Amino acid sequence: MRPLPLALAAILLAAGAAHAESQGLNAIRKVEVRDADGLVAIRVEGSRPPSFTTFALQSPPRFVVDVAEATFDGVPGSTVVKNGTVTVVNSLAYPDKSMARVVIWFAHDTEAPRVRTEGNALVVEVARPATPAAVVAASSAPAEPAAAPSKGLAADAVADAAPESAARAERIKARLRAEEASKEQAAAEQRARKQAEVEAARVAEEARAEAARAEAEEKSRAAATPQPAAQPASGPTPPKARVAASVSRPAPARRTAAAHRSNGTDQLVEEIGFRQLGEGSRVYVRTRGAPRFTVLDGGDRSVELRFEDARVMNRNDVRSFDTSFFPSAVLSVSPRRQNGSYLVEIRLREKVAYQQKVEGELIALDFARPASLPAPAEKAALPVVRASAPAGKLVVPAAAPEPAEAPELPIPLGN
Repeated sequence: MRPLPLALAAILLAAGAAHAESQGLNAIRKVEVRDADGLVAIRVEGSRPPSFTTFALQSPPRFVVDVAEATFDGVPGSTVVKNGTVTVVNSLAYPDKSMARVVIWFAHDTEAPRVRTEGNALVVEVARPATPAAVVAASSAPAEPAAAPSKGLAADAVADAAPESAARAERIKARLRAEEASKEQAAAEQRARKQAEVEAARVAEEARAEAARAEAEEKSRAAATPQPAAQPASGPTPPKARVAASVSRPAPARRTAAAHRSNGTDQLVEEIGFRQLGEGSRVYVRTRGAPRFTVLDGGDRSVELRFEDARVMNRNDVRSFDTSFFPSAVLSVSPRRQNGSYLVEIRLREKVAYQQKVEGELIALDFARPASLPAPAEKAALPVVRASAPAGKLVVPAAAPEPAEAPELPIPLGN
C-alpha cells in the first residue's frame, strides 16, 4: 500500500511546480547543506537563474538571502544542521511579495559568507573556524626525545611547507576579496533602494501638485462661467424665484461648459425670431444640434440669452429688431457677437414672468402678457418676426379659423 501515497506526493509536487512556473515565478525545489574543504555550503536551487539580495544580522548572528519573484516548491520550512558552524536553515515564503527568503543561523560569529551562482542555483559558503581543541591537544602532548634533524631534512621540511602556506594565504585573500565585493554589492543595493524611494516620493508629490492645480483651474473656470437659470417644471416662473434657483443650482452651467470643451466644436446659430402668442410672446433661437446656453437676468426690464463659442449663418442674425408695436412684454431683441459668444439681449416693457423651453434644436423664452395691456378681444392670426427674413415688407395674414399658432411672416427690421 505504500507506492500509492508516494505516487500521490509526486503528483502534488509536480502540480505545485507547474503552478509556480505558470505564474512566472522561480520555483525553488531544493535547499541543502554540505561540508567540504573547511567550508559549509548552503545550496539553493530553483527553476531559473536567481535574482537575489543578501544582508547580515546580529544577536544572534545570521545571514539572510531574499530571492525575488520566487516561491518554494516542496522545500521544508526548517532544516536542522548543528555542524558547529550552522545550526538551522529556515525557508520562508512571502506570496504577497512574490519573494522567497532563506535564513541561515550560525552557532557563533563567523567571517562574512561568500555568495555565488551556479546556473539555476545560488550557493552561500561559510568558512569553518579552526578547532581550538585540536590546538590544545597538540600543545599539551608530552614531548618525546628525538634526535636533532639534520640540515638537509630541515630544508626539505621548509620547502614542503612553503607551497601550502602560499596556497592558504591565497585562499584567505580570495575570501577577503569576496567579502569586500559582497559588502560593496549590499551598499549599492541599499543606495539604489533609497534612490528609488526618493524618486517615488518626488513623483507622488508632483502628481499631488498637478491635481491641486487642475482643481484650482476648474474652480476658477466654474466661477467665471455664467450660471444658467433653472428650467421650471410647469407654468411661468416669477423672476425672483428663477434667480434663486439659478444661484442654488450652478451645476448645469459647469456641465455645459465641460461638454463644449470635450467636443471642441462651435455652436451654429441658424435662426433667431420673435412670435406673438395668444396669451404672451416668444423669443426663440434655433441652433444646429442641441443648444448650449445660459439665461441671465439683466435687471427689471431685460433678459440675456448667451451661447458660448457660437457663430451665425446669416448676417441678419446679428441685427436688432423692434417689437414694441406688438401687445407683448418684449420691446426689442438685440443679438450680437462678443468674444466668440452669441448674445441675445431682450428688453421688456415691464417686468413679467417667463418660462424657458428646449425643444430639440430650439431654445425659446415665453414671456407672460403684461398686466398693463388689455386682454385680446379674439384670437387671430398673429405675425412672426424673423431676423433672417428680407427687410422692407410687413405681411399680416388674413384671419384663419382659430389657428394654434400663426405662420412665420417677414417683418421690417430695426436698427
